[in-house]
Amino acid sequence: MNTLEKAWQSRGFVACLLWPVSMVFRALVGLRTAVFNVTNRAKRSALAAALTPALAPTPVIVVGNLSVGGTGKSPLTAALVAYFQSMDWKPGIVSRGYGGNAIDTPQRVTAESNPADVGDEPVMLARETGVPVCVCRRRRQAVAALVADGSVDLVISDDGLQHYAMDRDVEIVVVDETKGFANGWMLPAGPLREPLARLNRVDLIALHTAAFGRTSSAKQPGSIPLPQDVNAGCFYLKQTRLVQRWPENNSETVYDLAHLAGKTVNAVAGIGNPQRFFDQCQQAGMHVLPNPKPDHHEWTITDLIMPNEHPIVMTSKDAVKVRSLLNVETIDRANDTPINFAPIYEIRVQAVLNADLQKALSIIEQQLHTSYRQPKRLS
Repeated sequence: MNTLEKAWQSRGFVACLLWPVSMVFRALVGLRTAVFNVTNRAKRSALAAALTPALAPTPVIVVGNLSVGGTGKSPLTAALVAYFQSMDWKPGIVSRGYGGNAIDTPQRVTAESNPADVGDEPVMLARETGVPVCVCRRRRQAVAALVADGSVDLVISDDGLQHYAMDRDVEIVVVDETKGFANGWMLPAGPLREPLARLNRVDLIALHTAAFGRTSSAKQPGSIPLPQDVNAGCFYLKQTRLVQRWPENNSETVYDLAHLAGKTVNAVAGIGNPQRFFDQCQQAGMHVLPNPKPDHHEWTITDLIMPNEHPIVMTSKDAVKVRSLLNVETIDRANDTPINFAPIYEIRVQAVLNADLQKALSIIEQQLHTSYRQPKRLS
């Protein structure tokens, strides 16, 4: 946690010093939102419509958050893909491609794409879901590109809640239970991109919890202020298996989590909430030596050289970057000898949805089915 993030935890001196700036930011956000609302109601100019390819009507679901930092959006996006596939939809995913090069034209992403070009999360989602993934800084163009080739009939946007240029049918906001909204102020005095009142206009709030035992209902989320008249549910990330990445990189050798139970591991994580990953490894029976990195960390060979011989475990988001590092011959330039890494494992996770969240998704699916697929499903 950096100095600014620490300041966001309270309304102390630093936050109060930045509060006037946050009020300016809030005014600009409000103005921007109002402009997009007027534009959307106008349905764009006749010229813009003429330049837009005629596409089949396709619903768009946005999975985003109000605060900066990771909340678990990408694993939830993967779970939504699986859910809608089970309901006979053909989903695709769009993303800005954060962490990659600025992409001004739509670019398709595969499991073999370079994360440095298209971002780590799109590559991870392409690998784990197998559905079409497209990135573009202008997400509306990414949506159009997916729909144009006829491979999808539903688009899920990984992030993009504040990207109002992209039309959407459903908005899902992900809230991290452990981080909440901190002091509740907007940037730079707090972590919020939009005021908390924005939660009143979304379709669903997905609360990312540690597990279901303590907080199984998003209606009682502790100190996090969630509106009571908005559908809400919980999910948590369950570690499912180990995939060995070194030695024999990319062999896809799979192990049960018990393979490392009782062993000391170097847990590395360049995600929004590294502590949650460390806690999960601990709960799986590993003795954790934590090595947190900034979100979307650019991994180097040096990051993987540990002062001990204990195995390294990492998230899937980090593994897609490390994989490209280990695809080339790794040489210690000083001694001109091969570097001996400790074994490296990727830990795969799966988003587990509680009954409230599943029920809310069922309602959303029925609404989309009614609007885009006729006749209405009877079941």
